[in-house]
Amino acid sequence: MIPLLQKGLDANPRETDLRGYLISAYLKTGKDDQAIRQMEKILDEKPKDVALLLQNIFESLCAKKAHEKIVRIMKKAVKTYPRSVTFREYLIFACLKTGKDAQAMEQMEEILNVRPKDLELWLQLARLSEKNNDIVRAVKAYKQVIDISPEHTEASEAYLRLRLRGVGGSDDE
Repeated sequence: MIPLLQKGLDANPRETDLRGYLISAYLKTGKDDQAIRQMEKILDEKPKDVALLLQNIFESLCAKKAHEKIVRIMKKAVKTYPRSVTFREYLIFACLKTGKDAQAMEQMEEILNVRPKDLELWLQLARLSEKNNDIVRAVKAYKQVIDISPEHTEASEAYLRLRLRGVGGSDDE
């Protein structure tokens, strides 16, 4: 099937559906790198609807625990479609799985620019920032959690603990 799809693409190189079928065939036969290369070609063309194809790649690579490959393709997807929260979420997941906490935090902040009331994401950012000794960022994130949910015990305690250590600037921030 793969040679047939490749032949079809040779004749119609801009045929996104054919390329999508080829990607699926590569993923099913364990040729992840070829699938990613084909997906990169699709992303270079910026078609309107690639969400399902990227979701399939994400799920297939997740099942194989190929998180580095997810980082590679989702970075390109985010660059091509900077407003896509879903692609950023996929990238965050893969970054966390590969120990790329700083990149994950950057992506979290990008999502929070679009969804400023996302309590769970603020909390995740606060915890991750504190874990990575980015205390100023952690204080700001815990403060956002408290602003959204004033009775949030974990955020209140963490915010107070970090502020008592003298970190985080003034209360006006």
